[in-house]
Amino acid sequence: MRLSEMPVTAMLASALCCSIMMCSSAVSADRLTPEHDLEMEDLSFFYDEDDLVYSVSKRAEQYMQAPSAVYTITDEDIKYSGAKKITDVFRMVPGLDVVDINSFYSGVQSRGYSFIPKYAREMLVLIDGRTVYTPEINATFWDQIPLFLEDIERIEVIRGPNAAIYGANAFNGVINIITKDPEDVQGALVSATIGNQDSQWETARFGGTSGNLCYRVTAGYQETDGFRNVADHLRKPQVTARADYQLDATQHVSLQGGYTGGERELSRSVQPDVTSFFLMTKYEKSFNAHNKLLVQYYHDYRNSEMTFGHADKLWEEDFEIQYNRDGEKYNMVIGAGLRYDFVKHGFLSGQTYQEYALNGTHDLSLKKQNNHILKLFGNYTYRLNDQLNITGALMAEDNDFVGTMLSPKAVLVYLPTENNSLRFSISRAYRTPSFIENEADFAVPVEFRPFYLGQEGNRDLKPERMVAYELGYRGKFLNNTLTANIETFYHNINNIILYSLKPNDPGIYRFENMRSNHVRGVEASFAWKLADWWRLTMAYTYQKATDDYLKGLVIENKYSMGNRFMLPRGFAANMQLYYVGQTRHEKEAWIPATTVKDYTRLDVRLSKTFFREKLEVALIGQNLLDPRHYEYPPTLSAGEAYRAFMLEISYSFGGK
Repeated sequence: MRLSEMPVTAMLASALCCSIMMCSSAVSADRLTPEHDLEMEDLSFFYDEDDLVYSVSKRAEQYMQAPSAVYTITDEDIKYSGAKKITDVFRMVPGLDVVDINSFYSGVQSRGYSFIPKYAREMLVLIDGRTVYTPEINATFWDQIPLFLEDIERIEVIRGPNAAIYGANAFNGVINIITKDPEDVQGALVSATIGNQDSQWETARFGGTSGNLCYRVTAGYQETDGFRNVADHLRKPQVTARADYQLDATQHVSLQGGYTGGERELSRSVQPDVTSFFLMTKYEKSFNAHNKLLVQYYHDYRNSEMTFGHADKLWEEDFEIQYNRDGEKYNMVIGAGLRYDFVKHGFLSGQTYQEYALNGTHDLSLKKQNNHILKLFGNYTYRLNDQLNITGALMAEDNDFVGTMLSPKAVLVYLPTENNSLRFSISRAYRTPSFIENEADFAVPVEFRPFYLGQEGNRDLKPERMVAYELGYRGKFLNNTLTANIETFYHNINNIILYSLKPNDPGIYRFENMRSNHVRGVEASFAWKLADWWRLTMAYTYQKATDDYLKGLVIENKYSMGNRFMLPRGFAANMQLYYVGQTRHEKEAWIPATTVKDYTRLDVRLSKTFFREKLEVALIGQNLLDPRHYEYPPTLSAGEAYRAFMLEISYSFGGK
């Protein structure tokens, strides 16, 4: 019997027993010698709960009072997970679906709405407030983001819509990645990892100060031959830098930028280059303890060459201003933003397959398109009394493609006791059509009938629309050593944009508002600090859709469990177990119906520190229970995720 066929309760119980036996054989809390006590106190710091979250309302607020379902991943969670891809980190979040297609394509989606998980087009991703959601096809290309896991301070994941704060495309969730302040990473860090499939990662970071200036620079390189049964090697150099300057006691300015490039293999004959660059600045002014002004601007540029191996280019300019006020009985956030997207893409070329075939270079001409987005938003929380908060939020957004959209949200949070809270919310969100969905116009030759394939956009598309209802509970027990979260949701989704063959033209796909769907589900998660040296986490997600065509793409059942052991003498062990149910992809044109089987994944990281924790050596194993499995249909060019082994060595010096 495969492990994925075991009853879930038996599987989790077996894993838990193995964890207990492993830990018991290594150390017993009752037998810790006095010289280890101080070390164990230091290590237990990693398990302290941070009661503040920042992303839900664009301000700091108590976790128990946050008006959305939110899950926080800390830098220690990332480190001990053994993840080398940022998307693997999200597997531990209840309610998130993570799909690996190959070494560089991954999809991360929330609450079952993964119709095209390769692109995850309904999930907004931010890094320090900068949007990395790509408007060409409404996607997040994780491999094209200049980002190092070592630089991440925390990740806050909002499940469910939060368009009232972030606007259209925060349709089904928000991932906000917050990087470390330069003053917190002083000194140097060097890290190297090698693994099978000729995989390697190298990272070097240096942080310093000069007067009121703090800065950090991180550079690195990643290489892998990729997944099995697919051509997908990855060569990725990248560098990021950030400088923070304290103008005076009330004013602060930050400047950061980054670059990533290298080669992505699409086939044995096509290995396009990627160039991605950003520059971002922030200004913050505190007028007093209750009033704050924030101003942000960023520029993004990308040349991906991923359209049949030919260049497609994206420029983005984004400006936002925000004002926060904290009163005795209320908190208020108001703001405005202007964004300009400029695209040159082969899918907008207007070329027929005859024109493409007759062109000596077989290039799709890069046609230009642009889009302006203007937004005004506000969020107001009023404390009726010590136990009851009410929140109202509204985003007004004007988009060149679809006009003006209003995204409201209303939330009631009730705290019967200090350590228990109930939350009910209702909200509306939109996903605007992408450039391709709205403007696509191309065709290229293929080797099968009708000997050409292409897409046709639809300038009359309506935005996808969702009305979401959510009921949640949060609680702390056993002297705050056990935390529990239970979320239930119901999403009513209309005007879903899909594509179908154009009437009387079997080679051209046309985008249409084709379907409606209802998705409901439950998310439950628990974190238990059983001892200063042992933390246990468990999560379960159930999701169900109603549309006959789409419901097969919803992963109905997922389970996860994590054990982290901080042992004496610098030893640490972390085990993450995941079970993911099957998905079913219906037949489309020449692509046959495909079922992606359920799978169970076990990731383990064992580490030891030396020289007062300056040097760390770690052994990492991923997908240990299964030598290979698919997470996306092989008929759609997916490869097999493989069993991976890695050796990681890192050394830090010169810090505070």
